[in-house]
Amino acid sequence: MTIDLTRFIDEPEESTNDNPLFADLVSEPYDLTPEQTYTVAPEPKLAPVVETSTSSNLNYNYSLTDLEKDPEFAKRAERFLQGVGRNENIFEYLRDENFSLSAAFVRSIEVGDWTEEEKQDYIYLRDKFNNANLKGFKERFNLVKDLSVDILTDPLNILAGIFAIPTGGGSLATRGALQGASQAAVKKLTASQLSKRAALKQAKAVKAAKQTALYGSVEGMAWAGPHEYFLQDIDVDLGMRDEYDLSSVAGMTVAGGAFGGLIGGAIGGGLGLYGNRYLTKEYKHTNENLIDNVASSQTRKEVVEDSKLETVLASSKNKLNVFIANSFGKPTTWFQGYVDKSPKLKQFLKDLRYDYDTTLTSQGEEGVKRQSFGLFMGETIGKYQYGLAKSLNVLYRVGWRARLDPKQNKQLVKMLQDKTLTLDSIDKVASNYDSALVTAYKGIRETLDKAFDDATAYDLFGPNVRKTAGYFPRLFKYDVLEKNKAEFKDIVVKSGHADILDEPQMFQFIEEGTDEIKKGILRDAKDIDQEIFGRNFVSEATGGKVRKLKDATPEQIADAKVLKADAIVENMLEYRWTPFELRSKGQKNNAKGFLQERVFRNIKDEDISKFLEDDAQQILETYFTNTGQAIARSKYFGRTMLEFEEKTLKPMRKELEASGMTRDEAEKVIVKVRDTHRKVTGLEQYSQSTLKKNKWARGMADWGKLSQQMAHLPFATLSSVTEPLLLLSRAGLKDSPGVIKDIASALVKEGNSILDRSFKGIQRGVFGKKTTGVKDIGVPSQKKGASIFDTMDDDTWGELYKTGLALEQAVQERIEGLAGEGMYGSWAKNGQAAFFKVNLLTQWTKAVQLASFTTGKRLIKKNAQLLSEGGLSKSNKQYLTKQLNGLGVDANEAVTWYKGSLKNGKFDDSLAKAQDFYEGAYTSGANRFTKEIILNPSTAEANRPLWFSHPAAQLLVQFAGYPTVFNNTILKRFSNEAVNSPMQSIPKALPTVLLMTAVAHVGNTIRSNGANLKDYETGLSKDDSELILEGVRRWGGFGPFDYQSRWSNEFDRNVGGYTATLKAFAGPLPQDAIDGILYRKNIPEMIGTNLPGYSAYDLVLGEGTKKSLRSTLRGSSPKEKSTKGLGSYSRGGIVLNVPNVKNEPDEMISRVTKQPFNATSESVQDVEDRALEGQLKGLGLK
Repeated sequence: MTIDLTRFIDEPEESTNDNPLFADLVSEPYDLTPEQTYTVAPEPKLAPVVETSTSSNLNYNYSLTDLEKDPEFAKRAERFLQGVGRNENIFEYLRDENFSLSAAFVRSIEVGDWTEEEKQDYIYLRDKFNNANLKGFKERFNLVKDLSVDILTDPLNILAGIFAIPTGGGSLATRGALQGASQAAVKKLTASQLSKRAALKQAKAVKAAKQTALYGSVEGMAWAGPHEYFLQDIDVDLGMRDEYDLSSVAGMTVAGGAFGGLIGGAIGGGLGLYGNRYLTKEYKHTNENLIDNVASSQTRKEVVEDSKLETVLASSKNKLNVFIANSFGKPTTWFQGYVDKSPKLKQFLKDLRYDYDTTLTSQGEEGVKRQSFGLFMGETIGKYQYGLAKSLNVLYRVGWRARLDPKQNKQLVKMLQDKTLTLDSIDKVASNYDSALVTAYKGIRETLDKAFDDATAYDLFGPNVRKTAGYFPRLFKYDVLEKNKAEFKDIVVKSGHADILDEPQMFQFIEEGTDEIKKGILRDAKDIDQEIFGRNFVSEATGGKVRKLKDATPEQIADAKVLKADAIVENMLEYRWTPFELRSKGQKNNAKGFLQERVFRNIKDEDISKFLEDDAQQILETYFTNTGQAIARSKYFGRTMLEFEEKTLKPMRKELEASGMTRDEAEKVIVKVRDTHRKVTGLEQYSQSTLKKNKWARGMADWGKLSQQMAHLPFATLSSVTEPLLLLSRAGLKDSPGVIKDIASALVKEGNSILDRSFKGIQRGVFGKKTTGVKDIGVPSQKKGASIFDTMDDDTWGELYKTGLALEQAVQERIEGLAGEGMYGSWAKNGQAAFFKVNLLTQWTKAVQLASFTTGKRLIKKNAQLLSEGGLSKSNKQYLTKQLNGLGVDANEAVTWYKGSLKNGKFDDSLAKAQDFYEGAYTSGANRFTKEIILNPSTAEANRPLWFSHPAAQLLVQFAGYPTVFNNTILKRFSNEAVNSPMQSIPKALPTVLLMTAVAHVGNTIRSNGANLKDYETGLSKDDSELILEGVRRWGGFGPFDYQSRWSNEFDRNVGGYTATLKAFAGPLPQDAIDGILYRKNIPEMIGTNLPGYSAYDLVLGEGTKKSLRSTLRGSSPKEKSTKGLGSYSRGGIVLNVPNVKNEPDEMISRVTKQPFNATSESVQDVEDRALEGQLKGLGLK
């Protein structure tokens, strides 16, 4: 319906907005031409309203106090409350339905029993109440009181709060302005409001919504959706609308969004339903600078009282941020309420997560979003791992697992440990070695030297460490060490590493004013052993009788050495999970932070070979991963916790306290920053957790996670088929063919690679042959078994690998995050890797990462081209620039790079690659783009709650990592871009969503063998709408409300609210435990439902296979038990034909009245009868 709003312009209106903050939102006049029209939803058909009495003395600008004194309002209020049998304050009664879901629900039922006079009184009362201004402390206090009671005591609000998983948004004031302007609010306007004055207000509200950029449009979904339905139900019964407007319900659901929870949902939704007038008043005095501007309308006392309420609301918002960060949001959300109080805190959050300030509606700070810790760490590790993989690619592989040939592996380790070999000398003695080993040695030594140089740049090796020949890291077999402690302790004692060091450490220094080098000790220095272990071993060995080594006997010294050796071994086992740069001094928290190029220098490798890993690939992969982590930590946060405390936490604390926070409040933030830093950077390894400390617990945890992955994720690749379609939502419509080509090309490349690896795997595993990963390296001894589809020498794959993507280790880490974290034991790791290769998820992930990386590069290049050519509208230029900035690319630098890559007016790849921009911002931006499509649930990326990484949480919420990150990344981007760049983003996002839904539906049909098309209980075909919703849910479109869907499914099974809540959030293992109690599932049945590939049994082995398996493992069902002598009776459901009992209990005849019960009391009527009677009354037929 198109309404020309210009016909209302000449109507004078008294301005009620005296707040300068909102003058431009509400009171600004409009300059509408006859051609400018607005399209709004059809107006509801309204019943005639009883004319109000002339005894009312209200003008338009009245307060609740004025309303309370109005004779007409008082008369109608008293008559109405008596009529409906209520004895309470009329304002509280009218306010209930706005804040309480339960009240709205109950009232929607009660309205059907009201008389016509009661309905008209209610319409009048609600109209006057909704249009009253909120003035004075008393009225505000009553609002807060009623709001608090309704929210905190309403079970439906609590339930909505459980499932309202908010992820950020605008202020309450903005939400109120939006929701007051929404279609749902317009539809609820009572008859007396739909006048010319109200229509003009509607036009202004539309403009207000536009000016606020639809802030908060997706907050309060869990609250606003059902609430809107109940209010519509009231209006239908009142005759104010003919039918339900489900589009309005859906609109309010979307408009409510994730803010509809325990506190935020009721405030954001409820106050919004009142209209923005209350919130305009509530936020009038947000700071002292505004007091003078409003002094004419409010007293100083009222201003102070309002500021107190503002403080309460601000505190509620901080609590909401804490809830989000600790439940389903990013850990950085916890600090949002404090970020403006400390520049150090803001920088810390930027370092943690480049998009920390991006919300559903806000794009955060303008400008380039620089690389954060997780991205830098991934690229650094990827750079080293790629160099290693390419170096080892020339060597032979054997067996199904494609491990290095034992002979070549042994020779390679020996070459790397040889102190006489260097990059300069290797060519001179190359004839003594296999040519492939020489090639591998050169590549690995170059990578080791590069890692050493990078670490040295951040002072990670200490002042006296120099690059030496023959360096090769050690990696201990901790399981072997744990079984043979005594043997290793003896080696440590004999080598001298357990010698007692009871003197302070000496340092060299240059005396001030001279060039003379001297030696000395620090003024507060402790003995070396005391500094490292915090123990005096001599004193312990002598029972405290002797404290210094010089005073001890040889026997006492020997005993002290044994104690020290014991401490060394226990520390090695205790800190096996601790980042290795913190092991240098044996203590986790106070270490100096230097990477030790070698430990146990006095012990030869052959003397402890039993305790050392001998697989060169595994040793070097671990070393480069640890080195990359250490470099990233040092770059962003300092080498040690001590350095982090001094350079970050101390100044941050001062800034917080200077902002007005109390010492305790500031310390609370500091403690959270410290905890977040430890977990995100990997310093917190939960080494004291039983699930890590105890080998049996580790094994059980591995078995639990692996069994669930194998049982429930056989179709993981099918579920991921919608991932590459997300690329269409980021690229322009004209680039869609190119994106599809990228996807197809990547699938072909990976398909070829799969064939190659499969062929070579058969050669190795079945025929015992050796294979390599190169085409032809010119080495006769290595030509046999060479690859025809090598990816290491492919430029496109190489660029991807260098950023840390698509490499075997990186892909496995991504899958681990998706499937519930990694394993501890080697058997479990190997089993997990094999499973995800068999179901092709590993290969699929690599292919989609390649497609995404290619599309990311195309997007950066295309944006740079368009910006360099000019001729763009302002909004398009801003959109393209923001896209580049979001990927960490400076638009000006991109334009300069693009122009520098042109040759005779055409783009030249060689010129592009020759510029620093290509290896820097270009590939790094494409890497970030890829990670925003192919999500990597990771604590290091700070894209999920911190507690998800705890060993116990990995079992408790297994599989929750990916959907949580999807909500925080993909869905948040959809919302953000729709709000800030609707003209550019919506035309891309909408077709993408439709296509993903269609593909997901096909996947559902394949996965269920067509069973998804029919209702499980009735056997009837499902509606198209239900199938569409299932498709949306499959690709993640439900967002956090998937938990609500799961809860509803469980609750429908009558398991109870508490149990349904547990099962909604829990992973598969806890769910099995709950089912075992609820349904008395026996151990064989629980094991059977967790067999590998269980989810695919019906598809592969035929429908009913899973049910038959469960029945067999369960044993005889109750129905199969003998009932001899008991007769045959129906079980469950409605039982009919019972002697002396009517099928309809309410139709039984009362012995007193001699009439049916339903004829004398509505309370005993069937719900259906009462509903029918209400409809008849509404139609005027009864």
